[in-house]
Amino acid sequence: MTESVRKPSRRRSRRRSHAATLRVLAAVAAAAALFAVGVAVGESLRDNPQTGVTTTNLTTVRP
Repeated sequence: MTESVRKPSRRRSRRRSHAATLRVLAAVAAAAALFAVGVAVGESLRDNPQTGVTTTNLTTVRP
């Protein structure tokens, strides 16, 4: 008796490789977006001038 051995189909491996490629691309895009948000927040914090000492004005209103 001879047994036939099936080879794995190429379609499955291609689908897996496409899925893996899409996952890697999605991860890279997410990392780039996170980096861009970090740069934007850093620039925003750097551009704001430092505030001076807080002063409180008290005014008495007489009738």
